[in-house]
Amino acid sequence: APASAPPAAEEAADLERYVAAAVALGCRSVSGSAAPGAGPGLPPQDVLETFGLTRAAWIELSNRFAGDPAVQERISEEVRRCVPRPP
Repeated sequence: APASAPPAAEEAADLERYVAAAVALGCRSVSGSAAPGAGPGLPPQDVLETFGLTRAAWIELSNRFAGDPAVQERISEEVRRCVPRPP
């Protein structure tokens, strides 16, 4: 592994923060409380702060994990759980 790669524990913590923030964003958008026009891209500052992320950190984590199908599937599953079931 290259010396620049973060240790496994740090990588796992980064992944958890990325997934948690992405799920929060996904749940916000499906519940209709997302700001109009808030598409993919930078999450609102309050969401980033909730997870201890800066905009730069979010971009870095997105670049690292957004292309990972397993990560994206996990996020999708979590977001589906927060969608209110139709009566």
